[in-house]
Amino acid sequence: MNADFHFKVTTSVGELRAMLGTDMRRCLHLRNDMLKTCSEIPKTPQVNKVKLGKAMRQLRHDANLSLRLTAKTIGVSAPYLSDCELGFRQLSIGPFLRFLKFVTK
Repeated sequence: MNADFHFKVTTSVGELRAMLGTDMRRCLHLRNDMLKTCSEIPKTPQVNKVKLGKAMRQLRHDANLSLRLTAKTIGVSAPYLSDCELGFRQLSIGPFLRFLKFVTK
């Protein structure tokens, strides 16, 4: 969610009243309508980091590659890659694409 949008939605009723110059009841309804609308916005699907990590580890093992060599090649530390494979962290798109390219060549 855009930070500016989030700020505007969480604005207090008093601030809405000052901005709109209208009565408190109208501001309260307006704020509640905005919050309800925001709650209905679909959320970005979450990646299952554990499943992704297991798949990454399996790809690396199938390619007979060490953790350290793979990490060095894709530009991350070995502990970081290990955390990703265990599902504690998630690679950003750049290192992830380099990982896929490296283990599938």
